[in-house]
Amino acid sequence: MAEVSIATGVSKPTKPRLCSFCNQVLKKEIVDVWDYPPRSPADLQKTAELGCFICGWVVLLIEQKEATEQLETESIYIYWDESQSTYLNWSLGFKSGRLDHLCGQSGPIFCVIDESGMSLSNETGYTDVHDQYEPRSFPGFDNTHFRKLAMKWLKNCRENHQNCRTTNNAFLPTRLIRIADVENARLISSAKIDGMVDYATLSYCWGGLQTLKLSVNNYNQLSTYIRVGDLPQTIQEAILACIGLGIQYIWIDCLCIVQDSYLDEDWKKEAATMGWIYENAALNLCMAGSARSSESSYQTRDVNLIKPLQITSDPDDKEGKGAYMVCTNAFDYDIVNCPLRKRGWVFQEWFLAKRSLVFGQTQLWWHCREQLANETFPDGIPDDARVEYEPPPIVRAHAMKDNSLPARDNMKIDPKDSANSKLNTHQEISGTQDKEKDISAVYERWWEISSKYAQTRFTYESDRVIAFSGIAQAFRTSHNLSDQYLAGIWKGHFPAGLMWSRVPEGIAEARRSLKYKAPSWSWMSIDGPYSLSGGGGLMSQTFCSIEQTHLHLEDDKYDTGLLRDGSLEMRGHLIGPFTHDLISWDNIDQIDGWSFKVEEGDDLNYPSRISWDERDSKGEIMISYLKAPSQNSPLDSSTTKASRKRLSLNDTKASFFLLPLAHATEGVYLSGTSLLTGMILYQAPHQTGIYHRVGLYEIIVSVVKDSTRVSKDKYPLQSISIF
Repeated sequence: MAEVSIATGVSKPTKPRLCSFCNQVLKKEIVDVWDYPPRSPADLQKTAELGCFICGWVVLLIEQKEATEQLETESIYIYWDESQSTYLNWSLGFKSGRLDHLCGQSGPIFCVIDESGMSLSNETGYTDVHDQYEPRSFPGFDNTHFRKLAMKWLKNCRENHQNCRTTNNAFLPTRLIRIADVENARLISSAKIDGMVDYATLSYCWGGLQTLKLSVNNYNQLSTYIRVGDLPQTIQEAILACIGLGIQYIWIDCLCIVQDSYLDEDWKKEAATMGWIYENAALNLCMAGSARSSESSYQTRDVNLIKPLQITSDPDDKEGKGAYMVCTNAFDYDIVNCPLRKRGWVFQEWFLAKRSLVFGQTQLWWHCREQLANETFPDGIPDDARVEYEPPPIVRAHAMKDNSLPARDNMKIDPKDSANSKLNTHQEISGTQDKEKDISAVYERWWEISSKYAQTRFTYESDRVIAFSGIAQAFRTSHNLSDQYLAGIWKGHFPAGLMWSRVPEGIAEARRSLKYKAPSWSWMSIDGPYSLSGGGGLMSQTFCSIEQTHLHLEDDKYDTGLLRDGSLEMRGHLIGPFTHDLISWDNIDQIDGWSFKVEEGDDLNYPSRISWDERDSKGEIMISYLKAPSQNSPLDSSTTKASRKRLSLNDTKASFFLLPLAHATEGVYLSGTSLLTGMILYQAPHQTGIYHRVGLYEIIVSVVKDSTRVSKDKYPLQSISIF
């Protein structure tokens, strides 16, 4: 196997790279984790500042975990995995008395690899540390080493990566920033640029008030002159990077979109094309290390943590070369959990950009559709530099870009081919039916993306729909979908796409926006961030069909864009009406009419589950619905002027209904049963024939020859309008 390029840095001895405690751990002088005394945060901080490689990483990871989960660490244990010597683990004790792990049950944070990138196991322990470090000067693109590394990545990608080629060579954004030098730049209309030019894009956190923004009043001034020194620190660093990489133009949202145009017309126009802007850029600069534009991206950079720890893996190897300890959490720390990834707009920017130069908190990263590299591994991160039970970093990185599941050549995916598209028809999906497997995989991939997106934050929650628009456009193209896009769900994925719920449902506050975003049956109607569950998998049998869809778009040219209103006409078995006190975990299976009888000796802890869409900050269940402006303006004519009314579940005066969607035998752990899933609907006072989704229910039911007989007899098919 070819050797993996690993950063070695300078060799001039200055400080030891391990403290005495971690040196003991490395040599396995004590084997049992509980024989080690717990370390305190103050002790770790001190040894980290003195240059300990292990303590330095642990301190950073603890700080990130505490900030994310609002915890306070009391004690830290560092120990080798009991079954092998590949992973160095940690456990954290919090002041709440809880013992927790950062990564799953074992909590590995370091692994040992050889020069080929393969993991090593050494039952006798590692005997010595051979290298020492010397901090380098502050990084930046005025640093030759920094600049050459980024240029190498960019050149290699352009010349050798087929999947990273430009999608549309004729596209330029409406406006760009033209960089003259380190001090001067100006706004320019792309209509005034002769021919095609390379441009970079910028992904960053505004993090408060933006000091300089494009407006109607300063448009002419910025078109003449922009003093780079007047820009926030993050933007200055991005401009210096462009100069270092030889890119003369950059697109920055605050300077290329008119922020105060009449009725946000310029913003709406540019937001609709945001996907194309990032997809066609030569490079996306991701300032992942700063939570606000006024901060530098290099705040926690420490070359001691970038350079792997060189150790002796074989006691008989006197030179001790060829074994390296690396942090398995570097990718999570710098990219997955960075401040930038929490921003909703950045999710689309990162996903669509074919290549990204990431300014991480600890080091510089390269992330394109074919390669993931950093300063530690400049030629690509090896698969074994990771936690064993997780996919390799390159696989996880691919999932962040629009390239993880390309459609088959010349295969067009038609929603009529979907396994879930017909009413009351049993569909068996065979592993040999390639086309149906592809369709299922495409929709599962879409649900994966949607679930990740739901966890992001927005300054203005009303942006959630439009900030997903470019992803939907690109996904449709790259997967050859001839499918209608319906507020975050593909029509061919119905009814499975309607079977979503929030998790953990009973804890986090969630609500639908007072300002209209999407119909209640769409997961996009809920304000984020939240975790999303369901929405995938193959249905054994469906109990409803789509008759018509009504979506009123802000701009008919963009069917993935902003919505004015929308509804779904479905045909199904409407069960009810009920009052709110009848819908509970205890009796949902009884009122549905498809009750599952637990036989004696069966161990079934959760025969049913209810997930309410909305809760207030105290965890109380809330119900909301669209209310027409007047009796003379019925809701079914338009929801544009409707207002949202929200009330506690206990205060509801009108009726609830259940709408069975589908059931599946696959994945249900009790033999002879299947999982039935349906929506909980609310019919507001004076809204005859109109329903609003307020939750989801699941029941484990008996599998019978004709499981629709009960519903046909008692609840005949009817048309239902859901807003």
